[in-house]
Amino acid sequence: MKLFTKIIIICIFTNLNLKTAKAQLTYIGSSYSLTNTNTDWNAKFTKGVINMGNPNSWQSFFQSPASYSPGTTETIRWNANSLPGGSTLSLEYTIDNGTTWIPIAAGITGATTRFNWMVPSTVTSQARIRVSQTWPFGISDMSDNVFSILGPPQGLAASTCENRVTLNWTTVTNASSYNIFKLDETTDAWALLGISTTNSFTTTENILACYYYTVEAVNTTTNTTSEKAIAIRLCLTANATLAGSMAITRSPNGCMSVGTTNIYLTSNTSIPAGSTVRWEISSDNGASWV
Repeated sequence: MKLFTKIIIICIFTNLNLKTAKAQLTYIGSSYSLTNTNTDWNAKFTKGVINMGNPNSWQSFFQSPASYSPGTTETIRWNANSLPGGSTLSLEYTIDNGTTWIPIAAGITGATTRFNWMVPSTVTSQARIRVSQTWPFGISDMSDNVFSILGPPQGLAASTCENRVTLNWTTVTNASSYNIFKLDETTDAWALLGISTTNSFTTTENILACYYYTVEAVNTTTNTTSEKAIAIRLCLTANATLAGSMAITRSPNGCMSVGTTNIYLTSNTSIPAGSTVRWEISSDNGASWV
């Protein structure tokens, strides 16, 4: 009986892109060896590349880290290049910087590059998004940086009383305090003006000028900061000129507290010396005076 001491088997493989590669399996004695006879084997079986686009580091142009509001819809975007035909993707988010992942969607076709996501109500400063190829290879990519989930203050408004400025805004769910900012027009940067635990803040401005204010919500438990509210512009000016070229320069400007207050009057030289001034008050916007 004649025994075979060497057997050579040529194997031809076809990948998902219908490209082929060849390998040689050799049996000698009691051992095997596999030889790749195609030098571009890895190129034949391409996994493809997935890159997260949004949310990502460039989303933090105006604020770092980026912050999103619960209940709003954000578009998740990614690039998927050279994925094999039939690939499927999944989306997940984390609120603890990747320790655990929560499903958003699965079975997304490989040709899809965006998905509209409703931001959950969970407050966090450690959120990320991950997109994964669930079939056939399991490659993935996630947000470069963490982002926050906390709603920003809405309806920011201002009122004035003499040289005092009072800011008000709607209360933000899960906010424990608020940071109030005024624009430093020299540096074009927001300067922290103060901190409030309510939805109101009062400051004093001693120069008649225009000012810009904004506010952000803070959750101290999770160390989360929201995006800033839409800023408002407030201009402080002297009161309107009265008859006879007299003007009230500092007076009850939109508000007056019960009790004693000072009213300041200036006049020009057209008013004769020794003239008398009568003070009146109106409670119906000038229809009648007392």
